[in-house]
Amino acid sequence: MKKIISLLAAGTIAAAAVPVAAQAAALPLRIVVNGEKISLPDAQPFVDKSSRAQVPLRFVSQALGAKVDWNSGAKLASVSAASMNVAVTVGKKEYKVNGEKKLMDTAALVKSSRTFVPIRFVSEALGASVNWDKKINTIYIDTTGIGTAKPPATGGTGDEINANGFVIKKEYESKLLVDVSEPSEVKEDGGVIVLILPFGLKGADFERQLVEAEFILKQKIEAKTVDAIIAYAKKKNKRDMELETKKFEDATYKVLVGSAYYSDTAITVILKKY
Repeated sequence: MKKIISLLAAGTIAAAAVPVAAQAAALPLRIVVNGEKISLPDAQPFVDKSSRAQVPLRFVSQALGAKVDWNSGAKLASVSAASMNVAVTVGKKEYKVNGEKKLMDTAALVKSSRTFVPIRFVSEALGASVNWDKKINTIYIDTTGIGTAKPPATGGTGDEINANGFVIKKEYESKLLVDVSEPSEVKEDGGVIVLILPFGLKGADFERQLVEAEFILKQKIEAKTVDAIIAYAKKKNKRDMELETKKFEDATYKVLVGSAYYSDTAITVILKKY
């Protein structure tokens, strides 16, 4: 695995974040769906602390043509279009797509008595494509694929790429590092990706690294296996500890987790057929 995907220079972080960029900070956040700008006269979309665009819940039904059900007691929003259903709970990063648990790096929230949801996660779960133009602070959504939930194309768009089936960011503010195998390396030894939780980098956020690692792993690996992986990785929370290498596996992957003294924690994902 020869290339670590991470840009650590502070100046590149804002440019890669979706959907906020420093050079566009003076412009209001705009959302364009199928070429048409969507106007919201009262509750306006905004960027949250995780650099994700939050939109009022009714925007989803208005702009994406989806059916929205709101359970005020459970604070649960259920969004349906064609054969897809997305369930998002206020305050929780875990959400469900057709009943399957997934994890995002932000959460739905209530602001000024309005429910807001992360538009990228909801739109892409329904099958729409989402792109961000940082120069004009505008999010473009194409609903052509609504109901099909197609995975991102290799190379990805915006701040994400397809890494041997796992969708990852080009960089993580937590300083999580991702080492991606070349296709030839995957064929040779089955190694897919390595997630590296560094302790020595300035600004490294261990807790957020764990959340982001969990989000990546749960895209392809059984949820209960990932839960066990993250629980074990948490045991090393400072550099002068050793974490004996331990193997976890589901039907498709085996995952090695470990760290030497004064070293970073590595989570290595390998195809089981090798």
